[in-house]
Amino acid sequence: MMPKLHALLALSLLSLAAACGGDSDSPASGSPASGGSTAAGGSTSAGAGGSTSAGAGGSTSAGAGGSTSAGAGGSTSAGAGGSTSAGAGGSTSAGAGGSTSAGAGGASSGACNQLVNDGAPVPEVAETGTPPAMTGGAVADGTYVLTGRKDWMGSCGCNTRQKLQITGDVVQVVSRTDADPEVAFTGKATYAGSNLTLAMSCPASKTLALTYTATATTLMIFDPQDQSLEIYTKQ
Repeated sequence: MMPKLHALLALSLLSLAAACGGDSDSPASGSPASGGSTAAGGSTSAGAGGSTSAGAGGSTSAGAGGSTSAGAGGSTSAGAGGSTSAGAGGSTSAGAGGSTSAGAGGASSGACNQLVNDGAPVPEVAETGTPPAMTGGAVADGTYVLTGRKDWMGSCGCNTRQKLQITGDVVQVVSRTDADPEVAFTGKATYAGSNLTLAMSCPASKTLALTYTATATTLMIFDPQDQSLEIYTKQ
């Protein structure tokens, strides 16, 4: 309300000054109108008071208030908020999330071990009667190649190439049946009597409960679930 009141007051004073200036044509009251002219008092009031109110008050309000709000508030929100969200959020998620998953997953599957599966293909033979009992024994570190395969639940009629490498409790396997894709496995072996527990960790977690017989040159592994026996010869 104050700027409006000051503006009305200024207009009134300017009108009064104009009326006095018209009377200055008359030598009688115009000249000593030093008093009227001193309406420079009026003018001063109109000039300084009016313009200060309109100029400073108005423009400070509109200029500083307005632009600070629009400029700083607006652009900070749009600029910093927007681009940080889109830029950093978006690209980190897509970039890092996407590529790590795809990359690591793919590499792990194909890098369980680097064994070369160069053994001869071994046919699976169907057996009857009772499978031989496994007796355990000390398993020597080294590389073993599949040389025999027997099954008491019938033969698949297939041929398999397979190689094992044993280093302490770490077992690495590479295997291929007929024209199927070659597969590689890595796991940890635990021996107890004639029992062999093989905890596979690559390419997936799986635990196999087996029995075995080991000599200095051979390793026989029996799978009670499949009723199958694999015979390996140490290279």
